[in-house]
Order: sequence, then C-alpha cells, then structure tokens
Amino acid sequence: MKIYIGDNIKALRKRNKLTQKELAARCGVSDKLVCSWEVNRTEPKAAAVQKMLQIFDCTIEELCGQVMMNLSYNECMLI
Repeated sequence: MKIYIGDNIKALRKRNKLTQKELAARCGVSDKLVCSWEVNRTEPKAAAVQKMLQIFDCTIEELCGQVMMNLSYNECMLI
C-alpha cells in the first residue's frame, strides 16, 4: 500500500488537534488547499512542507515518507 503525503498531513494534523482551517492559517494557505492536500488531489509546495515540519515538530520522513522520492533536488534542498 502506497502512503501519500496527504494521509500523513491528515494524521499529523489530527494528532496535533488542529482543524484544517487552523493548519491553513498557520501555513498561510486556504483551508480548501489543506483539504486538497489531505485527499491527495495536490501536494504542498516546499515552503508549506517546511512550515508543517515546524508546526508538527516532526521529521521530513514522518511528514513525507515515500513522497521524498518525488521531490526535485531543489525542493529537497529547501527543506
């Protein structure tokens, strides 16, 4: 079973007792975009990933897991 970043975002958001709206505000994006991430319709940009690492106080592996392989070299360097 492949794990998508949206599944990890949703699990970490719930573990941290945040609503989609609260996470969106802290990331500087809309709650509709957070919803889009969580249903794996879109993936967050590197800047949003970096903010979520701080918000969730987690590692890149916990947040992205297998998805890291899909990031470009420049995106990985930003993180």
